[in-house]
Amino acid sequence: MKQGATLAEQSREIIMQGSKSFSLAALLLGRETRDSAFLLYHWCRYCDDMIDQAEPGKAHEKLQMLREQTIQALTGAENLEPAFLALSRVVKKYSIPHHYPLELLAGMEMDVLQCQYNSFANLKLYCYRVAGVVGLMMAHILGVSHEKALRNACDMGIAMQLTNIARDILTDAQINRIYLPVEWLKEVGIPPLANAIMSPKHRAPLFLIVKKLLNEAEVFYQSGDRGLPFLATQPRLAIMSARYIYSDIGQLILYRKSFAWDTRTFVPLYRKIFWISLSLVRLTWQGLFKPRFQATPITQVWRFQ
Repeated sequence: MKQGATLAEQSREIIMQGSKSFSLAALLLGRETRDSAFLLYHWCRYCDDMIDQAEPGKAHEKLQMLREQTIQALTGAENLEPAFLALSRVVKKYSIPHHYPLELLAGMEMDVLQCQYNSFANLKLYCYRVAGVVGLMMAHILGVSHEKALRNACDMGIAMQLTNIARDILTDAQINRIYLPVEWLKEVGIPPLANAIMSPKHRAPLFLIVKKLLNEAEVFYQSGDRGLPFLATQPRLAIMSARYIYSDIGQLILYRKSFAWDTRTFVPLYRKIFWISLSLVRLTWQGLFKPRFQATPITQVWRFQ
């Protein structure tokens, strides 16, 4: 990271390195909104890295430090680390409820505790905490014309997290994280153990579970889609593009079947350009019938349902 770079520049560099799909879609936003989204990502990425890279036995200590510094950021403390200063600025600017960042840390605690998820309902709570609340915070940054879009924003985040889980099953298992519902694993004869999930002999039944997981993700994507009309033109284009690019990861996994985890599944640039172009065409057509946009203040705090 360049010495002397502004906080916005630091945050931009972090998202460019950490998520090429989101950074590409974010280019479709206006500069002020884009920089704010980068600030939020900066904090999210920092917290995630601190937990993932913690030395054995130190994750609980790191999590407690993250909570303390996050609370300081939410209460407007000065002399913060860049990631927490980024969170402080964006929370204050957009009146983001303090509940959401703390929920995200609660989701990370589930990773620290190496929770297993007996059912899809249990997994949904995890996805809400680590991704749904990010969608809710983004709703404040992007602006919406009605608070009922909060459910859709939350569901879009959950859908993307489910896609993440489908893509990263084996790499997660390598660090003893199992997100697939235990009851689903038992249905296809896979013990809920990391070694069993990584075993090549279980690759075919594993794909059946992933197919089921991606079907659930699609339900959440469709809910997320219903929230797009509540966004102004530029944010709508950016989120629509990110949605198609991200859900395309799932389509590529389905296409590759049992070989999906031989190498990391990613969306090539030419496919990303296609999805952005398709989003632009759809947005242009829908815009002919869209009433004038007017953002509404968000006072509701969305909670897990």
